[in-house]
Amino acid sequence: MLALCQYPDLLDRAPQLFPEDVLATVRKLLAGTGHGLGAYSESKGVRFIREAVAAFIQERDGIPADPEAIYLTDGASRGVHAALRILVSGPQDGIMIPIPQYPLYSATLTLLGCSRSGTSSTRARSGSSAAGCSSRAAMPPLAAGSGSGASA
Repeated sequence: MLALCQYPDLLDRAPQLFPEDVLATVRKLLAGTGHGLGAYSESKGVRFIREAVAAFIQERDGIPADPEAIYLTDGASRGVHAALRILVSGPQDGIMIPIPQYPLYSATLTLLGCSRSGTSSTRARSGSSAAGCSSRAAMPPLAAGSGSGASA
């Protein structure tokens, strides 16, 4: 598909080399981007792909999903990093993270100068409410590198 997107002339010159569903998908992708793959898209991602994601969510979960509220990223780590950058404005902010945790959370929060508190996944299993876990007094901030066994 990438070869066809980068060199669309192949659609007409050598269609026999590609399955019909690939040809159809590439045509849709090229039409949806308007400018091909080498041009910038909207910051949120290509509109028709966000629409497809919204339709999938609605079909799977039975709830409406707004394509304008969907942001496409080049991987989960980049998405988490972007979300945390939006949420944190300075050292006065704090974020609660699950323990054990993916080291990306503590590393990103350290880079942003944000304090963090951990909540053990055993709290969820014991039936404690989220409200009961949210007090900073009940859970002191984690020391750098604690929580997952990996350093931040």
